[in-house]
Amino acid sequence: MSRLGLIALVIAAMTLVVSDAFAGVAGRVGTVGGEPGVVAGGVTIYVDAAHGRDSWPGTSARPLQTVTAAWNRIPQSRTLRVPYTIVLRPGRWGRLQTPNYWEQRWGTAAAPVILRAAEPGTAVLPDVNMFDVRWLIVDGVRFSDQFDLFHCEQCRHVLLEDSRFDGSQALLDTVKFNQSTWIFLHDDVIHGASENPLQFVAVQHGDVTGNDIYGAGDWCAYFKGGSADLLIADNRVHDCVTGGLLAGQGTGLQFMVPPFDRYEAYGIVIAGNWIWHTRGAGIGVNGGADIALVDNRLWDTGSTSHTVEIDYGLRSCDGKPGDPGRGYCRRYLDEGAWGTTRVDNGSNEVRIPDLNVTVAGNVIANPRVQGDELVDLPGPFAGASQDGSGLGTVRTDTGLQIYDNEFAVGRSLPDGTAGCRASDCTAFRSRNLVTGPADPFIDATRGNLTLTHAWPAVAVPSPSSSLPG
Repeated sequence: MSRLGLIALVIAAMTLVVSDAFAGVAGRVGTVGGEPGVVAGGVTIYVDAAHGRDSWPGTSARPLQTVTAAWNRIPQSRTLRVPYTIVLRPGRWGRLQTPNYWEQRWGTAAAPVILRAAEPGTAVLPDVNMFDVRWLIVDGVRFSDQFDLFHCEQCRHVLLEDSRFDGSQALLDTVKFNQSTWIFLHDDVIHGASENPLQFVAVQHGDVTGNDIYGAGDWCAYFKGGSADLLIADNRVHDCVTGGLLAGQGTGLQFMVPPFDRYEAYGIVIAGNWIWHTRGAGIGVNGGADIALVDNRLWDTGSTSHTVEIDYGLRSCDGKPGDPGRGYCRRYLDEGAWGTTRVDNGSNEVRIPDLNVTVAGNVIANPRVQGDELVDLPGPFAGASQDGSGLGTVRTDTGLQIYDNEFAVGRSLPDGTAGCRASDCTAFRSRNLVTGPADPFIDATRGNLTLTHAWPAVAVPSPSSSLPG
């Protein structure tokens, strides 16, 4: 089978899952057979920082003292036959009491690995680095440190639920997954980073639902690097400088995972989120295919720029010639990926187009002066930076649909339009409501973006599985 045929089959399979989310966001996407669940029985190990001893058996009456000792009780590099549950009693553990590297614990659907606080929020861990961990549940645990808090590489079937990740401006990313599959974040608090509280790079399948994500210098969260088949729904997203939720962005080609190495994002639904206090766009797409931004509520976004961003993704080959991993750029290009092998200078990265983006049913309001446009939609791009990329002239508006949105903004834009190209403004206004200043939410200043008036939910069609050939 050709590479394009394989991509078409993968995207078609994803579409069957993602399309369920368009009818309504109550159901989760991609969870069947993929989300870890608690299984009774197996081995339970208790840990008590104040009263345990690592020489004890780890029972309720005689708990271990360190998380390292408990983790080491789980067989490494072997498929587990029974569940392993580590129960953390109230206390705080430092780096000398936790694994330096959490790696190669291979749970299964019938025998997961569970890290659970005996009382939610009372067990505090420092930064965690995981590699090749499978079927893991983290339940009710708090993480707090001055370093990137939770990093999982090449992980499969991971669920973070009812947990708290307290970052700070001293770290880059609070929670990051890369080159991983079947990742689920439910009802967590994730905040504090100089860049992103949440970042997915090359993550396929899963959902991010019911979380409070806030407090960073860049986007609150982005899902890039060929991330695919994700539902991002019912989250509270706020107080990030650059923007709120972004499907796509820019990635070094060597960090992507074939066949998801053309677009920055595939088959992602961003729906039903409340987003406020971002200087840039509340929602956006940078280099995505089959992306839906639907039924979100935005307040005080885009004060310095725009409220919705449909822009190009960027593709580079990071590092310098001879650096480890750079050889993958040439290999992936030869296999049909989009990208480059050159050393970029910060302005000549390859532009990745958008395909079949839907922006519908969103209510967007600003109490302050609006930035320079409502929707950022650059025109076609061609140039020397596209040479050898597998792409020629690219566009952001192929298959684009923007309809049934309400824009209640602080003032008219300088050219008197709705932030669209002059030739498109009539069509834009005929399909969307653009008004002057209004407050359509019950109590936006306190983060309650419940609507004060009826606004119909949007019935969005399933994403197309077509890709440019």
